[in-house]
Order: sequence, then C-alpha cells, then structure tokens
Amino acid sequence: MSSAPTWEWDYFVSFTQADEGWARWAAEVLEAAAYLVIWQHSRFVVGSEWPALMRSAAVGARVTVAVLSPEYFRAQFSMEEWRLARAEERRDGLVRLFPILVADPPADCPEWQAEFGGRVWLDLRDLDRQAARERFLDALDAARWGHDPLGVPLTNTRPADPTVSIARPDLLAAIRRTLEPADPAVVVLSGAPGIGKSTLAAEYARAHARDYRIIWWIESASETLVRARLAELAGELGLAGNTSGAAPLDRVLRGLGGRHRWLLVYDDVDVANVDVERLLPHPGGSLPAGGHVIVTTRAERRVLPGVAAEIAVPKLSVPESVDFLRRGFRGPEGSAEWRPTDQQVCERLASLFDGLPLALAQAVRSTPSPDEYLVEFEVCRTELLDADVVPSYGVSVGAAFRTALGRVDPESAALLRILAALGSAPIPVELLEATAEELNAPLDTVVTSPVRLKRAVRPLTDRGLARHYADPTSARRLISVHAVTRTVQADVATQHGNWDDSVRAAVRMLDTIAGSARADSPTARSWWQRILPHALTAAEYPIARQEVLDGDVLPPAVTILLGASRYLRWRGEPSEAVVLSRRALALADDYLRSRRLPEGADAAHAVATCRHALADDLVADGRHLEALEALAPALDRWTETLGPSPVTAEALLTKATALDGIRRYRDAETALEEAIRIIGSVYGPDSPTLEPYLSNLAVLRHHQRRPDQALSVVRRAEAVAQGGADDAGRRARRSEIHAAALWGIGRRADAVEMFRRAAEMIEASYGRGHPRTLAAHRNADRAEAGN
Repeated sequence: MSSAPTWEWDYFVSFTQADEGWARWAAEVLEAAAYLVIWQHSRFVVGSEWPALMRSAAVGARVTVAVLSPEYFRAQFSMEEWRLARAEERRDGLVRLFPILVADPPADCPEWQAEFGGRVWLDLRDLDRQAARERFLDALDAARWGHDPLGVPLTNTRPADPTVSIARPDLLAAIRRTLEPADPAVVVLSGAPGIGKSTLAAEYARAHARDYRIIWWIESASETLVRARLAELAGELGLAGNTSGAAPLDRVLRGLGGRHRWLLVYDDVDVANVDVERLLPHPGGSLPAGGHVIVTTRAERRVLPGVAAEIAVPKLSVPESVDFLRRGFRGPEGSAEWRPTDQQVCERLASLFDGLPLALAQAVRSTPSPDEYLVEFEVCRTELLDADVVPSYGVSVGAAFRTALGRVDPESAALLRILAALGSAPIPVELLEATAEELNAPLDTVVTSPVRLKRAVRPLTDRGLARHYADPTSARRLISVHAVTRTVQADVATQHGNWDDSVRAAVRMLDTIAGSARADSPTARSWWQRILPHALTAAEYPIARQEVLDGDVLPPAVTILLGASRYLRWRGEPSEAVVLSRRALALADDYLRSRRLPEGADAAHAVATCRHALADDLVADGRHLEALEALAPALDRWTETLGPSPVTAEALLTKATALDGIRRYRDAETALEEAIRIIGSVYGPDSPTLEPYLSNLAVLRHHQRRPDQALSVVRRAEAVAQGGADDAGRRARRSEIHAAALWGIGRRADAVEMFRRAAEMIEASYGRGHPRTLAAHRNADRAEAGN
C-alpha cells in the first residue's frame, strides 16, 4: 500500500440512477465552490472496479452528500455507501454524512424511519435550482462552522476605531446604495491617509453583517499580505487542507465565484505593488454574482475596471471637526469644562488640520486642552510647513504627528522608530526581548525590562501613536503601529537622519531570528508564526538587500527570505515558499553581479545554498523537474569544491527525492547510496545523521515495490536514530514508512495499528488542520477500511 494518499476529496456525491439529475446538480454546485468532488460520472470510468472505487470514495471523502429518495433507499450500492460513511462517523466522531431530500419519503415505512428518521436532512423539494443552491451551500457551511451562517457570518472584520470614528451617515448610505442593487459590485473608497476610508469600510461591514455569509478583511499594502489573508479564508472555507488540486489561494478565489452574499474588503491598497484585479474572484473574467468588494486606497483614481462607484472620501467640514474636537477634549460625557475660547481654538485647529480625522484624533490625545495644543502647534508650525515632510498627507497629519512625538521621551521615540521599521502588523513583545542585543542603547535594556518597556510604550498609546494589548487567543503581548503613523514616522525620521539606523536594527533583529529559527522545532515554528509579516517587511528594505552584516557574504534579505520559505514549506504552503526562495536566489545573484565580487568559495557556496533551498521547496511543491534544474549547478559546485562532504550529501538527498518523484528509481538509488556512503565515511556507519537518508531509501524501496527491503532499511533508520536527538516529526515519518512496508508484506493488522500511531504523532507535531496531518489520517482510515 502506498504511503501517499490515493484519493483526496472534499465531497462524495452518493445517489441512485433515478436521481442522477440532482446528483449532477450537487456536484456542479460543489465544484463551482472549488471543492474537490468525486461522483460516479466524473471519476468512475470504464474498466474501474466499482466496489473498490465506491469504498475509496465513501471512506476517502471528508463528507458524503447523500441524495435521498425512495429509490436511494431501495438501491443496494447507494445504501452501502451510506452505511460506509455512517461507520466512519461513528469511528472518528465527525459529521461525515450530509443528506439532501429530493423526493417525498415513503409513507408508513418503518425501515426508512429506522435508517434516516433520526438524521437531520436538508429538504430541497419544491425549490428552484437557485434557491436550492443557496440553501445547499448555507447548510454545508453551517455543518462545517457549527452555526447558522445567516445569523453569524464568517468574518475577520476589524472593529471600527472609536478614536477616529466620526458619524458620516451620508457616506455609509452612498456605499449601501451602490452595493445593494448591484450584484456583483466593487466600491472604491479613495483619499489621503487618515481621511477615514478604513473606518468607513469597517462601519459598513459592522452595520450590514447580517446581509452577508462571509466578510473578510484583507490588508493590502503588499501582495504578500493579500495572499496571506486569502489563504486564511481558504482554510476557513475548507479549501486549504487538501494537498491535491489548485493551491489554496487559487481555490478560494475560484470558490467565491460559486458562492453568494460575501464581502471582501481590500484595505489600504498600494496600487504600485498590488494588482487587486488579479486577486479578485472572477471566473470567466468577470466578478461573480453574489459578491461585493470594497477597496480602500490612497490613489485618487479608479484602481479596477468595472468599478460600480468610486467614492472620494471628503475631509470633515469645520463644524464636524469642531464637534469631534469638542467631544474629545471634554472627555467622557463632557466631564471637562468648555469655555468660549475653547470653541475659537478648536475652529482654528479645524482649519489648520484641514479636516483629517486621524490628525484630529492625535490632537485630542496629545494634550488635555485645545489651547495648550494650539500653542505647541504654532511653535513648530513654520518648520513643519517649510520641511513639507509628507506632502501627500497635507499639513495636518504631519503637524499632529510631530506634536505628539515631541511630547514623548527619547526612549519612547526610539522605540516608535523600531516599531515602525518592523512594519504595521502587530509586533510580539517577545521579538523585542529576544533580539535586544541588536538594538542600540538605551533600547537594548528598555525592551528586556517589563517595567521600563511599559513606561516607554505608554506615551505612544496615550497619544494614539501605537496600541499595546494582549492577543485574545494566545494572551501574548503585542504592540501595533497604524500604517499611516508608520509612514509618517519613516518620513520624519528620515528628515532627522535616524531612520536608516532604525531600519538596520530591525533588519538585524529579523536576521537573527531567521538564522536560528530553522522551522525544524516547535519553538522555531512558533517564532516564524509570529514574525513572518515583519520578516517579509524587513526583506523589502534596500538596506536589507544591498548591505551585508558583519561575517556574512550575502545581504540579510537572503537569509530572511530563505528562513521564511522554510517555514511556509513546513506549514504546507510550498507554492508560496517557492516564491520566496526564488526571490532569495535572485537577490543573491544580483548582489554578487552588482558588486562584481570574485566567485570565491564563500560567495559560490552562499549562492549554491540558495539554489538548494529553492530545490527543496520545488520538491515539496511536486515540481521535481524544476527542482533538478535548480539543484544541478549547486551540486556541481559542491562536488567540485567540497568533494564528498555532508553538504554534498544533503544535495544528493534532495536530488534523490526529486528523481523518486518522477519515478527515475535507479538514478534516485544511485544518488542516495552515494549520499549514505559520504555520511557514513564522515560520521560513521551508525551515526544518527544517517537517519533521513535511510528513511528516504526505505521510501524508494517501497516505491520500487520491494517492501521486504523497505522494512529492513527503515528498521536500520530506527536503530541509528536511537543514538541522537530524534524529533517527533521524524519518528512519525518512519512509522508511516514502517506501516507501508508491513502492509506490503501482508501484515495488515500491524500496519493499521502503526498507521494510526503515526497519524497521532503527526497531529501532535503539525497540528490538527495541517495538510500533513489530514493526509496521515486518511492513510490510516484507508488502511483500516481495507484491512
């Protein structure tokens, strides 16, 4: 039996011939929503063994959709499919049956009641196909999410920020008028940073939450962030866990085309770096029915063709600005005394700030009274206007930011620069603590002292420059800086000549973590889960791409991107990993060419390492020929310069895996045997270092249909592993190989037990929803069903 899954399906449509029309309809609806579907007329081809395929489909699919009718009840095969899925339910405790009733049940039939009477079914009788489609998808989502999607939508929508929230019913009504009659529709909210675009989108999503089944907020400053948020949505829709078929991103975009009542919010789109049109769900080149999209962007133009409306978010009028300032300066429920002069000062501030809500909010947070703030503002006003730090913001944002920044102590200001350099995603405090040595004084001691760090953060939170809070799920402490604040800070710091130093410190911090967190332990993977957006931000800086840290050969962006690609590969996203490792290789090549460095041993070795990492990612993505092409120059270089070294052996292991993937077994065997010879000669014939090489050789023997030899080799791998540190992931992999070998020699009961044990170990190591875990449980299920 192969250790790799044979069937990987989301849904199996079970029916009898009398209901073929309904079955075909159900399969088409599911496939339009990007699910992997197996049913008789799409996969059961002439010459197939019907009972085996039926069992594989019923057992291998996550859910069996049963098309119920009296004919279904009387059909032998359909009832056998029903009972197989029901047995799977009883075994694993998950809902594996989804019955849809398409015809009247037989009257006074005890057998029908005994079989189906206790099961909640979806009644599609007397519904037209469009209504049935909506009810069908709603019920499927409810079964997966555990609640009624009509009452509680699937959402990650950000809450409206009360500090910049201003009642603007006319704009909310304009958005609603555009989206309500148009189906589908795209609305673009454009305007300067801090004008309230994101707040409007969040208010609309909150007010109309019950009109949608899905509301998904997508930070869109870079394509990496967009793809990450859409990948999260793919996971929520059950489209990311299947290792065959389209990548999660492609599947979720295609899947939304088969759905209805969803809202995507692409927030803070940078039109120079993000092609939103390409990332919209648009099967056939047009936005699908049932979907709404809100795009917020600084660009004062349409960023998408076919936009239903572009709403230029206007500045606040002077009365609106004064009202906001009055409520802010007076405090909760108007507790502070309001003097006639305060009205005049607020009118003056409203005029100076030109109606930008973010600037007004920062003014309120900077001082307890409007006249004190105005005095400070007037003192630095000329300098700010002359410097024209951020022309696109208008005077107000820069002035409000500088005034607020001028009221914080040097430690808080230095901390804000580091936070801004790390990016706008929430920053774990542990990152600051773990990389304190990379920070300049006094921050190196501030971040390691909880008391001093809290003291440094407080002025930033008091003035609306940052948020300091605990993550609701993990309770980890986080600090976040708004994207607009971050941009202003970068410009201000550049004017003061200290931005590059902050960027260098941030790059060193991420390079330190990337160099140590190799995604091969739970601790390292936990780090990458927290720092991935910051690592990708750091890799974008010219400093990270063009300068080299002490002791390194290549710029830190290369190390950071390779570390991120390893993590994404472990997370089951090899396609995304390939993108990053390709970029790391391109950066390495460009750096060496631009500097005209001699191709010495160190430089050649560094570039070869990039090629090897790319080959590993390509193998994980199933692109074996590309992996061999990428690896060849690296292997040639190492063979020529290093000879039979452990580095050469690792490259030979990758080569053998790629060759195995394209069934060039003899060549794979040659590469593996050479690698094993090298490792044995360097470390000894019983070294634990041999374990991954022997495990791969056992897999190769299994693929060559030599289970007895596979069993012998995997037992040797288990023996050598006893002599060194052995992680749970490797133990689980060996157990799977061992189980497959036992199955191959006919010891099926032992194989089933070992498959189940391996699945439990993989789940403990990777997590319940990881593609590796799902595949391991499917293997165990099939083995048990076939025993």
